[in-house]
Amino acid sequence: MGMRFKKSFKVAPGTKLNVSKRGIGATVGGKRLRVNTSSRGVSVGSSIPGSGVSYNKNISSRTKRPQRTNYERIQQQKVKEEKVEQAKQEVGRYEAHLDMLTSVHEEVNDSSKTNNLLN
Repeated sequence: MGMRFKKSFKVAPGTKLNVSKRGIGATVGGKRLRVNTSSRGVSVGSSIPGSGVSYNKNISSRTKRPQRTNYERIQQQKVKEEKVEQAKQEVGRYEAHLDMLTSVHEEVNDSSKTNNLLN
């Protein structure tokens, strides 16, 4: 079982400031009817004092992004690897194009020297 921490401070009549290891929240109201806001969201609750009967309803919840499954991680890794491979191919095509252009330039320069020598 994990360690828990919670401390409440009375700020005003019917208002409390709640501090826990998850964060800070506030509660407005009493035992019969209350509204609570915290890092988990906003909830409304009510109880019948002394009976042990209570009701709590989350109005809005702040949900975390669900964790990725191992399958999703593998799929993302494959997509990244495919992008890297495409980038390598593009660089190879670009370098081949540059080599072709420089070789054509060298061929043109060589033929102009021979033409100058013949004239």
